[in-house]
Amino acid sequence: MSNEFNNLRTFGKFRLDTEKKLLWFENEQVNVALKEIELLCVLTETDEMVTKDELMNRVWKDSFVEESNISKHIYRLRKTLAEYGESENIIETVPKRGYRFIGKIENTSNSHDLIIEKHSITKTIVEEVDDESSRTYLLPSPKRNRYLLPVLACLVFLTMAFGIYSYFNKTQKIEGIKTIAIGQIQSLSNNENELTLALGIKEKLLMNLGNLQDLTVQNVQIGESEIDKLTTADAVLFGSVQRVETKVRVNLRLLKVADKKQIWATSFDKNEAEIFQLQDELSQNITDSLSINLSKNERERIYKRYTENEEAYQHYLRGRFFHDKRNSQNYLKAIAEFKQAIELDRNFALAYSGLADVYPMQDDQTIDGRSEMYQEALKIAEKALKIDPDLAEAHTSIAWIKRNHKWNWDDSEKHFKRAIELNPNYYNARQWYAHFLSGVGRLEEALIQNDKARQIEPLSKVVLVNRQAQLIFLRRYDEALKLTEQFIQMDDDIRANARLHSIALLNAKQDEKVIEVVEKYIQEKGDLKIGDQTLSNLATAYFRTGKFNKANELFEMLEQTAKQNSEVAFRLAQAYSDIGKKDEAIAHLQRCYNDHDDRMVWLKVEPRFDNIRKDARFQELLRKMNLQ
Repeated sequence: MSNEFNNLRTFGKFRLDTEKKLLWFENEQVNVALKEIELLCVLTETDEMVTKDELMNRVWKDSFVEESNISKHIYRLRKTLAEYGESENIIETVPKRGYRFIGKIENTSNSHDLIIEKHSITKTIVEEVDDESSRTYLLPSPKRNRYLLPVLACLVFLTMAFGIYSYFNKTQKIEGIKTIAIGQIQSLSNNENELTLALGIKEKLLMNLGNLQDLTVQNVQIGESEIDKLTTADAVLFGSVQRVETKVRVNLRLLKVADKKQIWATSFDKNEAEIFQLQDELSQNITDSLSINLSKNERERIYKRYTENEEAYQHYLRGRFFHDKRNSQNYLKAIAEFKQAIELDRNFALAYSGLADVYPMQDDQTIDGRSEMYQEALKIAEKALKIDPDLAEAHTSIAWIKRNHKWNWDDSEKHFKRAIELNPNYYNARQWYAHFLSGVGRLEEALIQNDKARQIEPLSKVVLVNRQAQLIFLRRYDEALKLTEQFIQMDDDIRANARLHSIALLNAKQDEKVIEVVEKYIQEKGDLKIGDQTLSNLATAYFRTGKFNKANELFEMLEQTAKQNSEVAFRLAQAYSDIGKKDEAIAHLQRCYNDHDDRMVWLKVEPRFDNIRKDARFQELLRKMNLQ
């Protein structure tokens, strides 16, 4: 095998770009860690064995690592190739010495790569021409031909450049795409810093493209093998992020959903300090390719930067990363990151909005400190809005607090509407506005907003869970149960699915089935760690089926917990109302009102309170909450 190759090497259905460090399988980019790409580049240079020392010197020349790193990366590289049908034996181990690539390598023209990557065209063409013109040809020629070769080379260059430019622009401008899904932006190394960077790139794409009035942008957590799950998108964007020291590489592919054919693919290499420029280029590339004519306001929003401080932005991304993990420990980490971002840039509105979102999501089940957390969150969100009056996220944060804690329905709706006006593709605004509309009894409107939220995140289980609640509030119990039985198949979160299934079954008056579902979960888990709401549902089902001893045992247990937990008090009120214990139900609701429990926003529409709805004490609670 010769050592002299172009920068593109083909083996089987793979194409390796040794210059840009990219690996393709047919038209699909393969996600491979940079070190594994570099190993493959070295191994495919020759059909001879490459020693471990040579691999260490060339792939890890600037760092000190153990020899075992080579075998780990070779193992992962073999596994990756095998996933696409290549034999793992294509990389042969020479015991105690090194490795040999035994696949058949073919020379490949660079023309395909030129068409794919717009920003690399000029550079790559020049390199090709330079390579050709620098060679010495041992052919006799007349003296007059001495000047002919440079002229011909120039003509070839111009012809190629014009042809590639014309072809590229013809294939890049894609008409008729009205809905685009943003799929996984993967971290190739899966370390925390790279994960936060991938999250930030996706968030910025969603934010920027979401501001476009003529484009619906969907957020989906799927890879390329799951495109068939998309039924409402015209195109889907996938990507990967790789961070090596101070360098960042982002690879993107835009595919048609209907036939899975690639529309375009591109890669960007930037210094980490150029992250803002990178985000601008990504958005510009997408809007250009979709032939979207941006209005002045849309262009301003796409290129708007919420901070010029790169370090502050990194802390903000880490805050979002921890916030999205949705647990108490990571909420504390998120708060610390958001605060650090604000410390570095006092005018970073997005960081204030992130902090406002995470404060109420700390343990809001306890009484102590809840009011103070909400008050602090409101103050922070208002600060964000003062910095940027057109920040949809800040309007949404304020609307949520006004609904959940202030029970100020007019102000809440005003901010929700403004958020949706500013960014019609902002998922939280749509979803939380649907909650608002449900709570005040405007249930058909809530279904419309739920539909819009589902357009934005079509594969989200959360949207379907919210729709379950809306159908129950509408007393459409059979529909709610049918929907529930569909979405509990979407994941293996057994605890959550037991709770959601028991809710639908209980409202449909299928008490024996409630007992069957919950007891099965308890048997599988071997304990009662199933959540207080599920236990209260089980207590109701026991009571209504005549299993009074079991029911009373659960009621006594929940009463003890309710002394320190207003959520449990609310769940007990539901159960007591179900079984006709009106005084107990009203007493717990009055306690929830005094503690300003978040769940009181459902008082008007919750069907499990129908047994006590006409009670004067219940009506007085509705009046005090301005829900009559």
